Amino acid sequence: MSTDEAKDATQLLRELVEEKCRQAHRLRKREMTRAEIGEIVGVHAAMVGSWLKLSPRDLKVNRGGRKLEDGRRLTKAQEAHIRKLMTDKAPYQLKLDYALWRRKAVMELIERKAGIRMPIRTVGEYLTRWGFTPQQPVKGTYERPQGDTAMT
Repeated sequence: MSTDEAKDATQLLRELVEEKCRQAHRLRKREMTRAEIGEIVGVHAAMVGSWLKLSPRDLKVNRGGRKLEDGRRLTKAQEAHIRKLMTDKAPYQLKLDYALWRRKAVMELIERKAGIRMPIRTVGEYLTRWGFTPQQPVKGTYERPQGDTAMT
């Protein structure tokens, strides 16, 4: 396999990469070169070199990037509490100056309940993650019919 044909190990599943890494260590014990190992394993010799620097006892491959819930501002408990408030109550029931749950209303709710000031865009990301979607209110809820001057 030529260098051009060698697979990019960053596109492989973690388990497959770890198995290839273990295989590279076994082949190195047979005193094979990095290029020969790369031919057999199907990756570039430079990748084989980085794998061989890892301890044979701990061949976990670090793929980088953030962990799934890393970097979130709210804890799971805070998220659950905010979601419950939003589904059980309307903003005005929580003494917020909104009739509907808008990002700004949720932003104020988070600040009141969790003490965290959060950018409106981040609030939108939380709402998407929680499964809330933007909704257009029913026309009758915010607009009075024409000619209706009397209160019934």
